[in-house]
Amino acid sequence: MLTSSRGFKGLKQAIKLEFKLTRYDAVRIASGAHQLLLTLRQAVEHYKELLTYVKSAVTRNYSEKSINNMLDFIEKSAEDTDAYRCMEQFYALTLDIFKSTNNERLWLKTNIKLARLWLERKDYRQLTDKLRELHKACQQEDGTDDPSKGTYSLEVYSLEILMYADQRNNKRLKVSPLPANWFQHKLTI
Repeated sequence: MLTSSRGFKGLKQAIKLEFKLTRYDAVRIASGAHQLLLTLRQAVEHYKELLTYVKSAVTRNYSEKSINNMLDFIEKSAEDTDAYRCMEQFYALTLDIFKSTNNERLWLKTNIKLARLWLERKDYRQLTDKLRELHKACQQEDGTDDPSKGTYSLEVYSLEILMYADQRNNKRLKVSPLPANWFQHKLTI
């Protein structure tokens, strides 16, 4: 593994190329009489390696921007179920690394981005689970909204309202998920 920005840039290009060529997972190829197994590292494996750079090899801002751009690229390029499965793996790996590095801000942002993707794909089961997880992450231990995460809370409530509108669930829409004093509380901080 190269531990420089060149290695990071090379991995980014390899991942994009492999994704475009639909080479998502590692592939084992048998070769010759001795059945030598050759593993072709492909998009998911290279993405795992790319995420190791987040901890040390490149600046935090550069890695955050690159990872966000990579997720955007994957979202726009995904055209079939295998691509969507690979994209879900990318998100899961990204969320794991942000959680392990205690980067709550990026963990929340990436989860909200994933929730938007579920809404766009009309995958309401996964979206509902993700919204529940995000609501909990935006609360303090006593169950009240955490004022330091007000922007994220608002985005989560917004996604919930959009989901109910998309489902034409007027009953849930009429009962606003926002607490009555939510805006007043956020405006006074």
